[in-house]
Amino acid sequence: MLRLSKHDNLWITNYDLRITSYEISNMLPETRILITKFPFRSRLSGVEKHTFQIVENFEGRGVRFFLLSSCPVMLSEFKKRGWPCQRWWLGLAPVSSLTKWLFFVSLPFLIISAAAVLIYFKLKHRINKLYCLTLTEKIIMTPIARVLGIRVLWLEHLSIEPVITRNIFRPFYVVFSSLATVVAVSEYVKNELNGLDVTDAKVIYHGVDFEKYKKQEDLFGSMADVKSIAAERNNFRIGCVSRLEKLRGLEYLIKAVDLLKERIPEIDCVIVGEGTERKNLIWLAEQLDLQNKVKLVGYKDNFLDWIYDFDVFVLPSLKESLGIILIEAIAAGRPVIATNVGGTREIIENNVNGILVEPMNPRAIADAIIHLRQNKDLVSTFVDAGKKTVQEKFGIRKMMTEYERLLLV
Repeated sequence: MLRLSKHDNLWITNYDLRITSYEISNMLPETRILITKFPFRSRLSGVEKHTFQIVENFEGRGVRFFLLSSCPVMLSEFKKRGWPCQRWWLGLAPVSSLTKWLFFVSLPFLIISAAAVLIYFKLKHRINKLYCLTLTEKIIMTPIARVLGIRVLWLEHLSIEPVITRNIFRPFYVVFSSLATVVAVSEYVKNELNGLDVTDAKVIYHGVDFEKYKKQEDLFGSMADVKSIAAERNNFRIGCVSRLEKLRGLEYLIKAVDLLKERIPEIDCVIVGEGTERKNLIWLAEQLDLQNKVKLVGYKDNFLDWIYDFDVFVLPSLKESLGIILIEAIAAGRPVIATNVGGTREIIENNVNGILVEPMNPRAIADAIIHLRQNKDLVSTFVDAGKKTVQEKFGIRKMMTEYERLLLV
């Protein structure tokens, strides 16, 4: 008779558990998600970073992602990462007078195109979820996907005013939203949706990996010790990472520097980013004789290194759905000043973890900068409180847990 020791029994039990776990995982249907994005303009911004985070965290965990897009930036990034993607044209997003007219005229052809490509992905790749990032596919693809038995999720990452609220296709948006699960990036965006009678939106805040910022901060500190970076400059540096667009309010930051240049002679301002306002901002700096004080350094992949070198991070936006870069600056341990608009109020509690100022007010920005410069203890308090806010409210694990409930059901 075969006799088994206690250790043999334990090994067999563990083996059985492994087999059981494997069999169970095979019994669960694989989630296959088609991400769609057909933008009016293409650029690397918050919605793209947000999408990359989701794919990175779920790819291979019983989830497969596919990208269908006309966005060169998204397609390029997916290819770099080895994720499946397909270029597809679904017309220009209906956000201007001309594109709205073109969209309307070509609508029958766009519907046929959308139906064909969805059927292809349904049959070829067995997709069972559609993840819509832009207005075009929300209007065209949502009802077709539901007819095909595909669940639909919408991400509203930007303010819907005026792109949707004043759009002739607004009724279609409102009706088709009832066929989708709508995710808003902030309470501010959710409240805007409520104003359109889209009342079931779920708020999921963008999350950051706090450990990554902690390691980056430690690395930057080590580099500063070795290379004496801090000793190499005796200036007081304020900075911003932003697209150079009118709604970012960067002209008011430059005007604030003009107000401070005599009171803080060593001040300088670094603006990281690209956009349509670049020439206008350079012209403004020249008119105010700030060529040596204001530096527009363009887009940088290593923008975090620049943020760590700022003494104060300023976000002077006229409108913000949330302000992902603000979360990242706080996670990087920088004291922050931001305008009291949109979703920034959901990140910053005034005089607790940062300072909120009124928009379009260079004097208010300048006063806040002086206040932080003169109160080092307050800076430490803000930084500590800010990191706590990020860990508790904007952590990557919290975000992924929320998305898991939507994607894996």
